[in-house]
Amino acid sequence: MGNQRDKRQKTADVKKYIDDNDGRIRLPSRGGYPNESDVKGVLDRVFDALGEEYRAKIKYIYVPSGYRQIFSHAFANLSNLEKITFPKTITKIENYALAGCKNLKELTLPYDSYADIIGIFGANKDNLTGYTLTTLNVYRPADKTTVDFASENCVLFENLITVNIYTEFIGGITYTVDGQKINVSRTVLKNGVDETGGTITYYLK
Repeated sequence: MGNQRDKRQKTADVKKYIDDNDGRIRLPSRGGYPNESDVKGVLDRVFDALGEEYRAKIKYIYVPSGYRQIFSHAFANLSNLEKITFPKTITKIENYALAGCKNLKELTLPYDSYADIIGIFGANKDNLTGYTLTTLNVYRPADKTTVDFASENCVLFENLITVNIYTEFIGGITYTVDGQKINVSRTVLKNGVDETGGTITYYLK
């Protein structure tokens, strides 16, 4: 009886954050969901309580600053999800957090989470077929002077074109791709790189 009541309550809580007009969800800014008062994260399977009709409405999710952890399967199987933004405050995104989100086109996340991007989708290099991710936005870590990007984390997404590295300043930081330094003022041999308002764009093509 208690479990059924909890499930109904969770469903009601999730629905109040969905904008039926454009499919957007902005999670509460108190630092956690669904236990807003004591959990600094998004727990596993929080959208499972919704029926398919409501899950299909979700196209964009914004996780505000203050969240620290995204648990396994937190956003799994949201089949129409196109864009999700995680804040700089996130320190861990568990494997399978975005499993089955094959229509996701744009993902924003901290640099430390980028290293295991394939695991976040609950995939491996042999079963990434069908994912439509085209744009990856990565926050530069505040405590590093060298930022290295491995193309193998990206090229397995067959539709991914660009990686945007968000940074408030570029001077004094060395950016590398596959161990090769990126020159932020001109186009380099393998990757075109633009410097615009503190953003470096690393082109995969």
